[in-house]
Amino acid sequence: MAFPHQTSTPSRSPLGQRLTQGRVGGLVRAGSKELTRRVATILLEGVASLAERISVASGVEPRLGDRRGSTGSRPSPVPPPPPVDTRGEPTKSPAAPSPLAKHVRELVDRRLAVLLESHDFNASDNPVEAVHGLRVASRRLRAFVDVFRAELDAGARKRTRKPLRRITRALGALREWDVHSQQLEGRRTEARSDSERAAIEHILEVIDRRRQKERKRAQKRLEKVAFREAARLVRTTRDEVRAQLETRELATHIAKDALLNAIDAAKEATPNLHEEDEDGLHRFRITIKKLRYTLEMIEPVVGPRYSAMHTQCKRVQGLIGDHHDRAVLGRIVEKQANKLRSRRRGALVRGLETVRDQLETERLAAFEEVRRPGVIPSFDIWRENARRLPLKLNTSERARDT
Repeated sequence: MAFPHQTSTPSRSPLGQRLTQGRVGGLVRAGSKELTRRVATILLEGVASLAERISVASGVEPRLGDRRGSTGSRPSPVPPPPPVDTRGEPTKSPAAPSPLAKHVRELVDRRLAVLLESHDFNASDNPVEAVHGLRVASRRLRAFVDVFRAELDAGARKRTRKPLRRITRALGALREWDVHSQQLEGRRTEARSDSERAAIEHILEVIDRRRQKERKRAQKRLEKVAFREAARLVRTTRDEVRAQLETRELATHIAKDALLNAIDAAKEATPNLHEEDEDGLHRFRITIKKLRYTLEMIEPVVGPRYSAMHTQCKRVQGLIGDHHDRAVLGRIVEKQANKLRSRRRGALVRGLETVRDQLETERLAAFEEVRRPGVIPSFDIWRENARRLPLKLNTSERARDT
């Protein structure tokens, strides 16, 4: 067997070069069997070498040729080279977001969705609930900005809070009248006499007229709020805060400071419960509400204590809210009773006096419940627990974090 001689050599693969560089003569001199054996060996070695080169580039284990060592074991696949930056240095894999960063983003997004869905409350199937949802969403988004205020630029913080505060204020009076109307409607169905029912319906007429005025006023005020721009500012603030919460250590530090500040504010606002101080109780309720919102915002860091702390805040907030609502409605009823008394509407006056007495009894009962030992949190203990953060993650958070 002879190989044709060529005056010019075309471009060859590495396997072709091995066949032509120094081994052609030996193959020509060999017999046919030896020639076949040597060609087969060279071909197998070339294919295995080529497969190994491909595996290095792709990270896939070679399958052709089953190139084995003396022990007959398959060689381990060669891992792909690590990614490098523009300077040739290995790049670091991006760290996964901390549980708190993910939690804050999801919570803010949910509350922002409620804000945008409820802004046209008159078009809702249940305007009363739409007003309540819109107001609560605006307050909770303001609380988000306040909880992480130390991580935000003062100007950006002010720009984000301003439209949210306008929404809260625009709906405040309307929400009060809605609550009074709901309370009286419940009492009307449970009235024990016709005179009591007639008196409640009379004051409901008065309250409904006020509600209609406040509804129109609230709608005009909300028309001046740029909801899309408010949402954009909230999202920008959300992303700035989330960037600060990417590492567990920094997230825990920020959450701990926010919780300690909220606990200290609630402790300072705790009223003297030896006497019924309506204004003091109302101020305390506001700080308890802010503490509750803080707990909701940093739940992953608080851990297993979250449920008990949040429940206690919610209970105190509800009791003082009941006390406030009955005190305000009692004054409204008394005012209407005095007007009717001057006009000698005795039956309506007696009906309203019955409602007034019921409201007074319920107000005092709510106050006595607030005074019970253990109802108001022991803020010194809460503070000591907060200083020991982070606590163990609760079950759902461990699942999210693995």
